[in-house]
Amino acid sequence: MVKYEFIDIGESSTGVKIKEGEYTDVVLEYGKVSFNEKEEELELNFEYTVVENPNKIEPSEELYTLMGDIIVDIIRDDLKLDDN
Repeated sequence: MVKYEFIDIGESSTGVKIKEGEYTDVVLEYGKVSFNEKEEELELNFEYTVVENPNKIEPSEELYTLMGDIIVDIIRDDLKLDDN
């Protein structure tokens, strides 16, 4: 999993800043996240805004997949906290 951190991006918003790899320093703000059941799998859908893109990286399928992986990681961490 790529390293990331939460950062303040406004008075009441939190963003995710990617800390390594091709997308280093890209800051994302996630919007609505949903799961749709497709046959025997769950499909992850989400809205997002690229808040900062200092290296002018073009959006790609790879970046979208990485954003989805980050969401799943955040959800897993949250579920671990709820188990305690």
